[in-house]
Amino acid sequence: MKITRVTVTLNPKVTSDTNNKNSRIMAFAEVVIDSCLVISNIRVINGKQRLFVAMPSVDCGTGEIKDGKAKVLWHDIVFPTNRVTREYFEDVILGEYHRVKELAEEAVENVDHGNEPDSYSDNSVTDTGNDINEITDTDKPAEE
Repeated sequence: MKITRVTVTLNPKVTSDTNNKNSRIMAFAEVVIDSCLVISNIRVINGKQRLFVAMPSVDCGTGEIKDGKAKVLWHDIVFPTNRVTREYFEDVILGEYHRVKELAEEAVENVDHGNEPDSYSDNSVTDTGNDINEITDTDKPAEE
């Protein structure tokens, strides 16, 4: 399995300050696997310890009430089934997040200093070229 493209869009509600309390969602991502399967609505979350990747999920209503607050239940739609795959997704997505965030900060800095770039057209898409060999052999479709 190979992530052949990753797109990261920074959350406009969040400033460059990673300690912003308004939202823990720092960015949204979309990946293309083997140039044939798209997974969208992946979120980059600012957790208590570190940034992490949250896979797409749906709200399944409320569960138990604790301390007067109802707990929202979520069901993952797509998720890695092993540690190696999870780490691969996180490495690729967080790497692209940091690259896009750095470009955005440079663009803001240039504008703040009156140095508008002649052209700034990064569409936030990267062909990763990354491959996850541990999974490739077991996930290949049968030859016809």
